[in-house]
Amino acid sequence: MVDNQRYYIFILPLLLFIAIATYFIIATSFSVRYWADDFCAAVVHNKYGLWGAQKFWWMTWSGRFSYNFMLHVFTAFGEWIIRILPLLIYSALILSIVPVFINILTRQRHKIQKSVMLASFFIIIILINAPNIVQSFYWQTGALVYSMPLIFFNLFLTLTYLLYKKSNKKTMAYSHVLVPFLLTFIGGGFVETFAIAQSVIIALMIICSFIIKFPNREKIRKILFFGLAGSVASLVAMSLSPGIRARQMTFSERGSVIFTLRSTLLGAKWYLQRFLSIKTSIYSFVVLFSITYFLVSEYFRNTKKKIGIKTRDLLTISIFSIFSAILTTTAVFGISYYAMAYLPPERALFIVVYFIFVAFVVFSVCVSFGINIMWRKIQKQLNNINIVLFIFFMVLLFSSFCSHWSVLKYRMEDYAFKWDIQEKEIRKQIREGEDVVIGYVKPVGDIDGFIENEGWVSSCASGYYQVDEIRVVE
Repeated sequence: MVDNQRYYIFILPLLLFIAIATYFIIATSFSVRYWADDFCAAVVHNKYGLWGAQKFWWMTWSGRFSYNFMLHVFTAFGEWIIRILPLLIYSALILSIVPVFINILTRQRHKIQKSVMLASFFIIIILINAPNIVQSFYWQTGALVYSMPLIFFNLFLTLTYLLYKKSNKKTMAYSHVLVPFLLTFIGGGFVETFAIAQSVIIALMIICSFIIKFPNREKIRKILFFGLAGSVASLVAMSLSPGIRARQMTFSERGSVIFTLRSTLLGAKWYLQRFLSIKTSIYSFVVLFSITYFLVSEYFRNTKKKIGIKTRDLLTISIFSIFSAILTTTAVFGISYYAMAYLPPERALFIVVYFIFVAFVVFSVCVSFGINIMWRKIQKQLNNINIVLFIFFMVLLFSSFCSHWSVLKYRMEDYAFKWDIQEKEIRKQIREGEDVVIGYVKPVGDIDGFIENEGWVSSCASGYYQVDEIRVVE
């Protein structure tokens, strides 16, 4: 009876939290409109079509082949698709890691429902902690560049984990070579920042596989090598784009190697310290650890076989998880200073947040196993403390989330309402043959509007609405 009560203490708050968070994601998605680069992409698509647009971007601006392709796939559906794009990405992120949880909870009742719940909660935690959720999740351009590659990396991690759990040692199938290569190659092709970050993570996993002895490690190491090869290949492919040189000319000229290294280290240190001091981040860490500890404790309680895990290996994996969070953060800041000579944009830091929380989950698993191995005699007291921590910080996290997302929802709805009025005015003026003049409406999320950045958004919108000029009156 006590165990059932403990179970529902964790399950019910999670279900409520996921339900409300999903409501906010769906409701807010309907307020998404074309912003900034979206107008330009639509103009290019209308002029060149799906395949012609690939050549256009490759030759004139960017070698991000995965992003360029997905951008014009979605643009082909028209403007309505962007209003469900966040929900599509949210669902795909969840489904891409559900198999891992199903495998972990293989002996439990309702394992599929529980797996979807845990995967949903983890993805929501990442979204909550995004430095600029509008730019990295709701804006079509930002979502495709910085959110969609996470789906492919999740699939890569899922494949690696499921193959690790297989006990047979048969020769690797052809798909075990091709699939991991393609997943990281496609994922890396969305943006150079992500390609480098995932390369760092996979390289650390390979190093860890040489240090720790575990079943099937030769097979897993081969999969990791092919995954690393796919990630590096995506970087090489993007670097071959003639358009990348034109794009680099728009950035600030970077300083010396010493300046770049120093700025990278200081920037990464600054961001990690800042991230660890944000209240929502702290709440998220504690709640994630509490859930992980609960699941590991349940595993120990239900497992009658001896746990074949060495404390030394747990310590090693914990150290590697910490290093992975630090090094991926450094990698993101490094490429930003190398390519642009300034801090990465907030939407790029979404990648950092993702890898920090992936690393933290691995760290939490190792620590939870260590506690259960070394302090089994006081598990009842530790479980009670864990429940108190979970409830307290879950309330704080819930409050923080609702407060933030309510404001975001209001601002996006307000912008959508005002912009829809302006767009009707634009179409009316076009029908009547008048000069197009509209009032200024500032987009949410610090995205460039019609007058920022020398009015380049206005010029893209002019092409989208097929007029010579859109004049904005402040």
